[in-house]
Amino acid sequence: MSKQAIWTAGEFDSQAIANLMWAYATMGLQAEAELVSAMSGQAMRTAGEFHPQAVSNLMWAYATMGLQAEARLVSAMSEQATKTADGFKPQAVANLMWAFATMGLRAEAGLVSAMSRQAMRTADGFSPQAVANLMWAYALMGLRAEEGLVSAMSGRAIRTAVGFKPQAVANLMWAYATMGLRAEAGL
Repeated sequence: MSKQAIWTAGEFDSQAIANLMWAYATMGLQAEAELVSAMSGQAMRTAGEFHPQAVSNLMWAYATMGLQAEARLVSAMSEQATKTADGFKPQAVANLMWAFATMGLRAEAGLVSAMSRQAMRTADGFSPQAVANLMWAYALMGLRAEEGLVSAMSGRAIRTAVGFKPQAVANLMWAYATMGLRAEAGL
């Protein structure tokens, strides 16, 4: 199927690109270089059509497969994510920022600001893992999360503490320590 995807790459819409790459990552497959190149090129050509979940899934897939996305693709997806930030669900926010951190990228200020605002607006929808992943990503990228985001994620962590697995607890506390934050009472 990868050969067919390569041959027909120009016909893939944004959803199909994101779904294909997500599927490869989810199945633990390593996409061949020619497929990655074809899908990256088509993603850059159709970047303005990507909806929030597709942006997040594509970047998550690259990070999960251990790929380094081309700078032009990162820029295109960052721009689209910033434009469509209001449509990002909590998991998509966390996955996008996790992907940037995992690929060793530092998100642009506009993207960080847009994702921070969306995370604060949707904080009550964050799972314990999403809280930990978001804060871990900020810390790994060398960012200092703004006070409103820290407060929103701390509050959510306290309210959902029973759902935190050991690694999520460790990652969240590591993130706070790395960013030089003091944990709120109860955290």
